[in-house]
Order: sequence, then C-alpha cells, then structure tokens
Amino acid sequence: MRKAVAWAIGVLMLVGSLGMAPALAADDQDEQDEQDLLSRWMPPTEALILHDPIGIQAGSKLVVGTTTRMSGYFSTEMWGMNAADMDVRALLHGYETVSWTRFGSLQFNSVVMKSAAYETVGGEGLYTMEIYDDLTYSDGSKVTAEDYVFSLLLSSAREIADIGGTPQGWGYLKGFSAYHGGETEVFAGIRLLSETQFQLIIPGDFLPYFYGVAMLRVQPYPVAVIAPGCEVRDDGKGAYIVGEFSAAMLQETMLNPQTGYVFNPQVTSGPYTLDSYDAENSVITFQVNPNFKGNSLGKKPNIERIEVRLVAEADAIKLLATGEIGLINKIMDDEMVFRGIDGVGEQNLRMASYPRNGLGFLGFSCEKEPANSQAVRQALMMAIDRDAIIEKSPQTMSATRVEGYYGMGQWMVGYWDGGRMDGQPTLSVPEKLVEMRKPVDMKGAKALLDSDGWVMNQAGEPFDAKRDAVRYKRHADGYLQPLKLSIAMAEEMTMGPAVCKELQRALPELGIGVEVVELPFPELLRHYYRQVERKYDVFFMGTNFNYLFDPYYSFHTSPAYQGMLNTSGLQDEKLMELALDMRRTNSMDTRGYVEKWLLFQERFMEMVPLVPLYSNIYFDFYRKDLWGYNPVTSPSWSLAVPYAYISDEPLLGENQMDLPLDPVDDDEDDDMAFVG
Repeated sequence: MRKAVAWAIGVLMLVGSLGMAPALAADDQDEQDEQDLLSRWMPPTEALILHDPIGIQAGSKLVVGTTTRMSGYFSTEMWGMNAADMDVRALLHGYETVSWTRFGSLQFNSVVMKSAAYETVGGEGLYTMEIYDDLTYSDGSKVTAEDYVFSLLLSSAREIADIGGTPQGWGYLKGFSAYHGGETEVFAGIRLLSETQFQLIIPGDFLPYFYGVAMLRVQPYPVAVIAPGCEVRDDGKGAYIVGEFSAAMLQETMLNPQTGYVFNPQVTSGPYTLDSYDAENSVITFQVNPNFKGNSLGKKPNIERIEVRLVAEADAIKLLATGEIGLINKIMDDEMVFRGIDGVGEQNLRMASYPRNGLGFLGFSCEKEPANSQAVRQALMMAIDRDAIIEKSPQTMSATRVEGYYGMGQWMVGYWDGGRMDGQPTLSVPEKLVEMRKPVDMKGAKALLDSDGWVMNQAGEPFDAKRDAVRYKRHADGYLQPLKLSIAMAEEMTMGPAVCKELQRALPELGIGVEVVELPFPELLRHYYRQVERKYDVFFMGTNFNYLFDPYYSFHTSPAYQGMLNTSGLQDEKLMELALDMRRTNSMDTRGYVEKWLLFQERFMEMVPLVPLYSNIYFDFYRKDLWGYNPVTSPSWSLAVPYAYISDEPLLGENQMDLPLDPVDDDEDDDMAFVG
C-alpha cells in the first residue's frame, strides 16, 4: 500500500511539472520581422512583490542534510558544478539580472533591474541594463554596474584558464573570442555606461534565443575583493580591466585555500553569508545577510541561521526523527522513502516530491582510447540492461529508465500538442521516446566490435569468446591494444552496486575487460571535469540540468570549452550544430523547439557520449513546523528556503504561494519570457 501511495505521489508531481509547456503555433511569429522577434525577448522589469510580515526570526535555525559531499567551490561554476556546491552558491550569491521565478518563468529581477532597453544596430542586438543604486554586498559596500561588467570580464578572461578554471559560456557576446584568446584587452560586446548602467551586445547570428532573457543573466562579483587595485573602464569601444590584473593575482585572491574567494567568499550578495566551513566533515553554516534587498520577488529570508551537513541517506529519516536535522533533500532510496511516508502519516514529518531534472548515466572519456571509438560506446550501450539495473537497485519505486539526454522533470518529456487546429500532425514526445527504446542486443554489440577491428586476442590470433577473455585490436604500427575499460564511481553511491553488477555481467560477455574503481566524490569530479589528466574511461555519474536546457557548450568542439563545460570530450560538429539550432528557436515556438530537441536526441544516441540509465522521483522530508518550503516551485532547495519559516502553526497559509502580494504592475498581458 505504501508503495502505491508513493508511486501516486510521484506520478502526480510528474504530471504537474510536465503540464507547464503549452503547444503554441509559430505561424504568427513567422510573419514578424527580425527586430520584432528580438524585441519580444524583453519582458517588463516590474513584477509582483511579495509582502512578508514575518521578518527575520531571531534565534531560528534550520539544519539541512545533503547526501552529496561538498567540493568547496562556493563562488563560481568555473571550477566545478557539484550539486551541493551549487546550493551553497545560491545561498551566498544573488542580485542576478534575470531570475527563474516560482511561477515557472524567466524574467528580469525586479529588485535589481530598474529598466532594460533594446535596440538593433547593424544586425546586432544592444541590451542596455540599468540597476538600482541601493544594492549592497553583505559588508555594506555598494554593488554597481562595474561589478556586473567585471563579473563578465573575469569569467571570460584567459587568466582563468591559466589558473585551472573553465571560462563561462559567454561566446554569444560580441568580441568574446578575441578577448578570451588574448588578442585584445577590450571586450567589445560589454559596455560600462555609468555607475548603474551597462550594455550587452549580441550579434544577430545568435538570435533569436529560445530561453529569451536568460542570455542577459549576470551576477555581480566584487572587483575590490577579487582584483584589488583594479577597476573597469570603457573608452567607447568596450569594457576592459586596468591595474595589475594577472593570473598570479587571481591565484591568490581566488584560490588561496584559506582566504580565496572561490573557497571562502566573505563579501557576497545573496540571502545568507558564510559563517564557517568544515571540509573534512562537509559541514557549512550560514548567517542571514541583513543587507540583502531580497530575491526577484523581494523576498528576504525568515530563518536566521542555516547549517548544511553531509549525512548518509540510510540515516536521514532517523536524524529527522531525533531533530538532528530539519530537512533532507532528494531522497531516492525506497526504504527511506517508505519510512519518511510513515513519518508523514504519523504527522511527525512533512514531505514534498517532484521529478528529477536530470539522470544517472555512464559517461565516456571520448578524448582517449578506447572510449574514443564510437563502436565501443555503442556496443556498451546495446549490451547494458537498464531495466535490470533499476530492478536490482534500492530505487525501484522512484527510478525509471530514460532513452536519451533528459530527465523526468524536464517539460519536453511530456510535450503533446493533441487537438491541433492548424492541420499539422500531432506531436507526442512520450510516444517518440517509446519508439527510441531499444532492447538489449548482445549479438549486435559483438558485431559492432568486430567491425571496429577488435577481433584478436593477446597473442594476435583471432579472438575466440570460448577461450579468450579480452578482445584486442592491431593498430597500423603493429601495437595490439586491449579492449579494457576502467570505470570510476563515487564511494557509497546508492545505485553503485546495481550498476557495477550489470557492468560485470555485460562487458565480459562482449570480450571487454572491466575494472571498477571507487573514489571520493570530489576526486571523482576532478577527473570527470578534466581538471587532472583523466585515468578513467567511463564514469558512473548523476547530473541535474541547469534551470534551462541549453547543451550547446556541453558539446562544443572548441578547446576553450573542454573540461568543465564539454565533459565528455566528444568532438562532433553535427551534435553541436543541432544544439545551436535548438537555442536559436523563437521563444514562442514551443513545437519547433521540441522537434529540434528530438533531432538532437537522435544524434546524441547515435554518437553516445554517455549511456543514459535512469531518472527519478525525488522526495524531500522535513520537520513539521517548517512552513512555506516548496521545492516543486523552485529549481533547488536553496532557492526555496528563503520562502520558509518556522512556526507551530502556519502564519501565512500552508502554501507560501498564499502570501499577500503588493502589485507593482497588474498588467496580466505583459509578455514574459519562455514559460516551462
């Protein structure tokens, strides 16, 4: 009975999240000229602002349990995208120009943005952003347009690569390549206009963009802290940094283990400030930031202190019951879910469930042999029984197999435009995904390896499966290469034993040698992101996609994006172009985007940079006196927490969405950016 209830909850949450993408025809859009198409990007900067009568609850504290060990990169994604680190960053850094709202849309952050203007000049889009002059960092210092421009210059600088970071994906801004490549010190696509105004210039080749104003999302970094003695200037041709800005300086100000901004950011712009961090035990504490103006809805946090600590999933419900933690995020283990549901039934706990915006997979090191062979990658995918992995795992209730590069929580997965009136045939993504499903095919996998030349044994004689354990391939220079795969996974991964068992069944049957290595999670990530020379051929990993699905840089072939962004090392121009074609879709052409998404998935499964395994339903359990916490309407728990408060009874209605609203702009017809 409990299992049926849990499945019902998960299915309801899945349907709710996937029902957010309406089918919109693009006929009207096709008749608009280029400038009108681009101008539709620009939603108003005004928005509804939440009225919060609670304020900071003095003495209140919430302890959050996480099953992912933090890596310690707390200020930027340029050194890693560990999910636990990303939650820390969301607590510490704010004032982004564009926000993902609780209502499922991307819009300008009305707390930050005073105005936004658009014009076209010579086929380029010019976006002028004006911020309010009352924004401050946690130490009371002023946030100005210079900090936003510095953030862009810093994250595009060649000096970042020199100290081991990966530049962010600002390649769509005019002059990025010349600036990043060191050809010029001036970034032509970024203009610093005044203390409160800056401008971004985007060439027409990158427009339109399906996710609209997401291209204009920038967070400030304090130039005075990261680049002391430096400043940003603009003489009319673009922004640049003056002063002793160098890799050596950044090595100290950003990567000093004790004081560097990457590990210990003390001047921040988000709802909380960093109090302490215990790397050995993976425990971090935060204090509310009294200078925080609010998130995109003007919401300031109510809970005064937050602590995040690493916990074993098997201990999570017990720790909730004893009060040692107040919230556990992303539970997937069946036994723990059932225990949590029992706690909810006994009214000792509360719960939220939602489909995962990501998946578990086997990722290849496509830049090195033998994983650089498409035939090897395809053969492994054909041989793996994904259903068996799920059936033998402790997540049979929450997990479901996937047929491509997607997660259950993405709106595209449930897209269906039935009942069309324009004569076009119905497009049903669920049906398309069923068609993509392939059975286990050991015979076909072996034939692929034969055709790729893996037909010998160690002695150079024809491979005989009855006699030989490992296939070999003779290269032109006479070298006999063994077909052996070293597979890395994190220690104590819940799905690890089931995945390991399936690999040890399937690969030897193919004549592939297999070695499974367990690593501490931060070390695993360093190899996966190619921050060190990769020793491993395959990685068992899980990922949750960012707030929007834009895989262009994840499969970009340029050397500038290898590592943190292009983790697979795959160099396939067609896949990259298909990803680019997706992002170039008009934001109102939902069907057009989905059609391109399906083409991307087909090419992805042909090239197999990774083998998709499963996605999940996530369950959050939390203390019964925590109100207003709703991870379903936020991309992560850390963005949901500022809406939460602690009370024996609900003070604002059980759902925080019932907060009274002070309307700043009551025009319901305002054109928001892409909803989904």
